[in-house]
Amino acid sequence: MTNDDCGPVDDSVLYGQANHISTTIWNRELREKLTIRQSTSNLGQWRLNDYQVHLLQQWGFGKFVNPKSVMQNDVCLITAVVERWRPETNTFHFTFGEMTVTLEDVYMLMGLPVVGEPIKVDDEIPGKKTWFLRWHDPALTDEERKSALDRGGVKLNFLREKYGTCPSSTDRDMMVIYMRAYVLYLCGAILFPTKSNNAVHPRLILYLEDSNKIYGYAWGAAVLAYLYRNLKEASRKDVKSISGCTTVLMLWSRERLRPGQPLIAAHTRMIWPRALAWAVALVSAGRSKYYNIHHNIDAYRGMFDNFYLEWLRWRPYERFYRRDDEHFERALIAGIARVPLHYFEDVEYQLPERVPRQFNMPFCILPYPPTNMRDLRTARGMSELCLHEMPPVFHDSILPTFVRGYDEFMLETFGPTYERPDFKNVPPKRKARRTMESTSQPFESEYFKEYEAYQ
Repeated sequence: MTNDDCGPVDDSVLYGQANHISTTIWNRELREKLTIRQSTSNLGQWRLNDYQVHLLQQWGFGKFVNPKSVMQNDVCLITAVVERWRPETNTFHFTFGEMTVTLEDVYMLMGLPVVGEPIKVDDEIPGKKTWFLRWHDPALTDEERKSALDRGGVKLNFLREKYGTCPSSTDRDMMVIYMRAYVLYLCGAILFPTKSNNAVHPRLILYLEDSNKIYGYAWGAAVLAYLYRNLKEASRKDVKSISGCTTVLMLWSRERLRPGQPLIAAHTRMIWPRALAWAVALVSAGRSKYYNIHHNIDAYRGMFDNFYLEWLRWRPYERFYRRDDEHFERALIAGIARVPLHYFEDVEYQLPERVPRQFNMPFCILPYPPTNMRDLRTARGMSELCLHEMPPVFHDSILPTFVRGYDEFMLETFGPTYERPDFKNVPPKRKARRTMESTSQPFESEYFKEYEAYQ
């Protein structure tokens, strides 16, 4: 039976097709380039001294030591990739299958900590009053505090003008305040940009108060949760802009997909985080912007519609795991854990069982998502994921190896402060049935050598 309309015949999984951007594209009403809400142009005006650099690395934001390393967004690439995002599964739907951005990607690309205390909502947070009550800078006058606030929060230009350059005579306690202002600016400009494009939410100040605890928060998980939520909004046909850390999205595409991938110097192969390597990549502009794919959204759409498998890299970070480094191993485990991602009241989930090939695992077709994602986005516990609905390959390999291992690791690290997921709905481990269908997957038999050759 043919499908004359856009979208699936059975909408039990992709139930939001009517409002998805692909419906508009199917009707030949192509959307213009998205407006990116990130504010990267003024980041180079910040000047950091050696002690500030030390603090930034200690807090887990070492990628931003050099403000000029933050690249401008490839707007056409981001627009084309967003058109393939499906919020029902939190994955990109390509012609070759599904892929998604995971905690592993966030850590490998940006170097942000992905394991730690969640950044989630607290009923005692007083909103904008946080700026007056919890920003401890004795040098600020009452008038300056009032002028720093906007409808969207603390103004980014105020933070940049007030704390952009730390005087050489400043003591170290004051340098810490200057550094908190820089991290707060990064949150509003790069990591958690809002639609106002010039403000940062003052609630983030609460997580910058104690400099000894900043690294202990899962900033990378919050970035991913916020990106998921904004991808959900940007994939709607009536939306023309996108917030969230689109830098992660662009770098994720460059690491894994060939379209729009610029030439990169050979000596940058082992540079981590990968954002620093791509910051020095050389891009040939060609004769004009019309011959350069970085300015041609139709070229991106055409390449994604006619995708070659040799353009794909399932495991772009494999070389880093040859090192004896627990941080990389921790990122891999976090990337494949089915855990909630918190950013204040926003709750999102990464579903690694939908993209097992990103973790060098055999491909398996899932019957359907474990439950409606609209219900999951208001849940707080892992038991809501209904793990008993997963196929045997998930219970035999993914669940005991990674999810339970991640849970034990978190419990050992954070002790009683860690809220353990509820596994009471998980059946006992079963032995996988080896059938002809399960042992002759195209991924293992035909395509794997091509992926290795490309890598």
